[in-house]
Amino acid sequence: MHSSPILLLPAADRAPLTPGGAVARVVNGARRGYTFRMEPSFDQMTTAERILYVQELWDRIAAEAEQQPLTSAQAAELDRRLADYTAHPETSIPWEQAREQMRRR
Repeated sequence: MHSSPILLLPAADRAPLTPGGAVARVVNGARRGYTFRMEPSFDQMTTAERILYVQELWDRIAAEAEQQPLTSAQAAELDRRLADYTAHPETSIPWEQAREQMRRR
């Protein structure tokens, strides 16, 4: 797999684009979303400390996401899938079997 280099814009072009300090991210010369400046203290952390920090951050995001209500599109998709399963249960497989198939890929 070939990985593309990710570059930040030159300092003159890196003015914050959001109140949170997001700056444009450039991949192979094209803008591809935004990134945020890390606190200088993050660079002083060991790799293990950075991993723990990111895990804690992810746990906080996940906890907030679980509290968010479904959008109408998400609810409609769940209803569609349930109706499909109810009408054609023979086309479904147990989660354990699906997980095993994905692990073998």
